[in-house]
Amino acid sequence: MRDVQSITDIIRKSVSALRAGEALGLRPDRNGRCACPVHHGKDRNMKLWADDRGYHCFVCHAGGDVIGLVRDVCGYTFWQAVEWLNSAFHLGLPIDRELDEDAKLAAKTTAMIRKLEKETERITERAEYDLYTLAAKTVGDLEEAVRRYRPTDPDAEWDERFCAALRALPEAREAAGEMALRVMGVEK
Repeated sequence: MRDVQSITDIIRKSVSALRAGEALGLRPDRNGRCACPVHHGKDRNMKLWADDRGYHCFVCHAGGDVIGLVRDVCGYTFWQAVEWLNSAFHLGLPIDRELDEDAKLAAKTTAMIRKLEKETERITERAEYDLYTLAAKTVGDLEEAVRRYRPTDPDAEWDERFCAALRALPEAREAAGEMALRVMGVEK
């Protein structure tokens, strides 16, 4: 007899709709938004969450958990979707019988890996924000140096600090702009 509740709980905890959507070829952006395959939308109206919240289309209102996503995208039955997820993400779940201790341990390991991936993503996002803040401060400091050391007399010799700031400013602005886009989740 299949242990339906345990299997679906393990799948929901182990595979996010975002990861499944990527595996299905939906091409979500950095914010987990993609074109909805249910109503064949062209705009990024579907949100795929990176946790166990599943997915939702804000136009046709299709939504549900990761199993429902696979069902909607592939036209599978419930068990076909479960089998696809089990295979695609190497969950090792014995979907045709009760879960044994090895399967439960494998599921726990998969869930722990997912938790570590989410923590890594959170740390990366924080580091990107910190880099953006540093780049923006650098731009401000360089602009201040340009103002402070700008020659006031046309015949005066240019201060090296003015020249250095003037040379560094375009590259610092570009770096700050790129980091701002990354922090906002905009892909170039």
